[in-house]
Amino acid sequence: MNALKGLLILVCLVCLAFGSDVQQQTHGWRGIVPLHSTRRDVERLLGVGKGLCRCEYTLEDGNVSFQYSGKPCAEVRERGWRVPRDTVISISFYPKINSRFSELAIDKAKYEKKADPEIEGAFSYFNEADGILIEVDGDRVSGFYYTATKRDENLRCPLKKQRIRQP
Repeated sequence: MNALKGLLILVCLVCLAFGSDVQQQTHGWRGIVPLHSTRRDVERLLGVGKGLCRCEYTLEDGNVSFQYSGKPCAEVRERGWRVPRDTVISISFYPKINSRFSELAIDKAKYEKKADPEIEGAFSYFNEADGILIEVDGDRVSGFYYTATKRDENLRCPLKKQRIRQP
């Protein structure tokens, strides 16, 4: 009976831990918000990570990585962001215990569902307005990704015109 009680308490704690991450999704991951938080904010929360442009951390409840901005718009070839160097661009969180997508405390109507073309039964759910993508295999969540929100599109670097070489 004590083992069952202990297991029940553990399940409740895991649900609370994941619930708090999911409920904070509209505010990034644990208060870190892409295009608004910096490397300094991340390091204040988690310490110094491994890597320069992409820092990774191993936590009790999962693995998380942060991608940071580098060169400003004028110095990059692909389309980047008009934010200072070392600003968080994206966050990837891979939980160690894969909760059920059907049990997440989110408004699923705000998410667009897309099937993975290579893995049968795998889907991604994307909320463009809040910049959240959730990867699901069957009903199990395998990853949370936090990106720019729809409101932050004004921070995107302008498209560069391709120069056409004259013969």
